[in-house]
Amino acid sequence: MVLQDLSLEMKKGDFLTVIGHVGCGKSTLLHAVMQEVVIEKGISIVQGSIAYVEQEPFIFSDSILQNILFGLPLDEARLDRAI
Repeated sequence: MVLQDLSLEMKKGDFLTVIGHVGCGKSTLLHAVMQEVVIEKGISIVQGSIAYVEQEPFIFSDSILQNILFGLPLDEARLDRAI
């Protein structure tokens, strides 16, 4: 699949959902943003962090909390803001 004439700018706090038919380039777009495919023309600049959720879940043998944290420490202040 070849993506052409594509422009995307997002600001901090924006949320993007990519949907479309099978084979339309969703995965290619996301892999390009994550710099996992070669961009032949143009530029891709990513500042900050990106979250990418695969369709197939990945769960390892540990607690639910550890599956959510994925090895990172628990931020109690952030947890209090979420409740």
